Amino acid sequence: MKVVIFIVFIFISSLDGAFMNESYSSHIRGMGNVFTGVANNIDGITINPSSIGGLDAITFKIEGNYPYFDKSEVTVLKLGIKGGMPLNMKVFNLGLGLWSNYFNILNTYAEMVMGLTGGIKWKNLKTGISVKYLHLKYYFSDYLTQFFNKDSSGRLNIDWGADISFFKYFRSGISLINLIPTKIGIRDKERLATMIKYGLSYMRKKLIIAGEVSSRFQQWKDFYKIEGWGFGIERKINNSIKFRMGINSNEVSIGSGYSFYIKNKLVVIDYAFLYYYLSLTEHTLSIGFRI
Repeated sequence: MKVVIFIVFIFISSLDGAFMNESYSSHIRGMGNVFTGVANNIDGITINPSSIGGLDAITFKIEGNYPYFDKSEVTVLKLGIKGGMPLNMKVFNLGLGLWSNYFNILNTYAEMVMGLTGGIKWKNLKTGISVKYLHLKYYFSDYLTQFFNKDSSGRLNIDWGADISFFKYFRSGISLINLIPTKIGIRDKERLATMIKYGLSYMRKKLIIAGEVSSRFQQWKDFYKIEGWGFGIERKINNSIKFRMGINSNEVSIGSGYSFYIKNKLVVIDYAFLYYYLSLTEHTLSIGFRI
């Protein structure tokens, strides 16, 4: 029981909980969750809202995981869905997207985020903003209920991101997650942390190399303190197959992608395998449609 409780709090605070918008996309997970400086498709909408500004077709994505955690028997459910469409103008391009993430560990703690994202692309620059609703819930036993005033909480918040291409093959990006210092939780003193991410990528037709660092803080004066890091690579084998590898401060990962057409509509299937430093493993799968 102690092991289970420990892992619950580890997942909430440092992995995919705590409303940090960690993407559930197998594409991004296979690259070590490094995408702030890539931001070239709808996969990155939760990490860097500017990703929506580069859409050139209506796109949908469904994401999920199958966890296998050694010795702990812990079940963590992660589900994501997102969709976006371009609105091309003469001078610049607009993009609009909807997305939602759901996180549940052991039916003890759950998070849900629903977001609306808009973005713009002008020459080599993209920027975007997400307005989102955050909701969390603890599933307490009758005994634990007496120690808390409530078991759920919900708030609105905002994300912002931007990226710019330069020197032909390079792209740099920045994103700020949870810009509003919202109080959310079952205790009045719980304040949602803000996260800032900086990313840099080298992008060729068949190769992407990307890295990023991040800072998670309660007060803006601490924004410069690096807390997380990541490095990822994607290699395009042919027109249908891609191979990915990644490493970050929480996990190492490998992944692959396979794309094909059905009646002139592109279908993309992505897979990633993750090994957390806590000796936990996870399989993730995503399927996307481009109309």
